[in-house]
Amino acid sequence: MRRMHRAWWVAFVTLLALVSAAAFRSSTGVLFIPIETEFGWDRRVTSAAVSINLVLYGLTAPFAAAIMERWGVRRTVAPPSPSSGSRAPSPPR
Repeated sequence: MRRMHRAWWVAFVTLLALVSAAAFRSSTGVLFIPIETEFGWDRRVTSAAVSINLVLYGLTAPFAAAIMERWGVRRTVAPPSPSSGSRAPSPPR
């Protein structure tokens, strides 16, 4: 039996990371009503928060890409990675 080349494992892990990031980014649509009922927020407040998040995400993306091209992906992404994981919502107990 042939062993799989290491590059395929890297490609698989990268695909998994991209799909996970997209799922986390898109989870707002699925969790919209539960977030409103949990915190007692109005639809306008929740929509405004999501809209501001998306606008800021869109405005900062070109600058993040320029920084990654200049200094490299690892030096740009590695420092804020631990703090971004701590902001993810934890499952209810």
